[in-house]
Amino acid sequence: CPGSRAMLGDRCRHGRRATGGGWCSGADAEPRREGVAFSLSAGAGGGFARSMAAPRTSEDETIVALATPVGNAALAGVRVSGPRAAALAAGGPLGPRPLAVRRASHRDYHARDGRLLDDVVAVHFPAPRSYTGEDVLELSTQGNPHLVQRLSDDLCARGCRPARPGEFTQRAFLSGRMDLSQAEAVMDVIRARSDRALELAQRQLRGELGRRLAPLEEGLLQALAEIEAYIDFPEEAL
Repeated sequence: CPGSRAMLGDRCRHGRRATGGGWCSGADAEPRREGVAFSLSAGAGGGFARSMAAPRTSEDETIVALATPVGNAALAGVRVSGPRAAALAAGGPLGPRPLAVRRASHRDYHARDGRLLDDVVAVHFPAPRSYTGEDVLELSTQGNPHLVQRLSDDLCARGCRPARPGEFTQRAFLSGRMDLSQAEAVMDVIRARSDRALELAQRQLRGELGRRLAPLEEGLLQALAEIEAYIDFPEEAL
């Protein structure tokens, strides 16, 4: 469910506990930007790295979430990622004609009961060349919270589930689309408050930090391998 505002610890209208930032945990992360950020700070519960190391995701599940801030606006973006995204792009709610790959298409979106929900702009990004590395479907609709809720509910009825906070970026990391430093930089880009901060975050997001750390990582792994070999085979002249 694309979320509702609630006090931290209280239950929202969907019966879920409000998480950090006060947003219902049923949809994507904090001020609903882009579907990213799952414990990106080193905060509660072990922080970003731990949530990456122990994912609760399944490759067989298709997730959906609002990718733009909650509230009335001219437009709202809904993102779908997972195996069912390709089936949705091939027909169903968007009509019998499959969507062209990586090209915006103007389509009517019909709910399962046949009712017209809205005319949307839809783009299909096939795996692996997508943000998450999976099949991705992005829908641009009117920025009406009730309409977005109806759209999300219909997608869930078609086999999707609400994304957990930052799960799109988590899947991008797990599929190899970005390294850990790039995943951490996503929230830095969103939260940057100055030109300098934005520049540094974008450089990290483009992999500059990861490229600098790669030789150090290789050296450490080599040293670790040699130490373990000496411990396991002390009688050998290694």
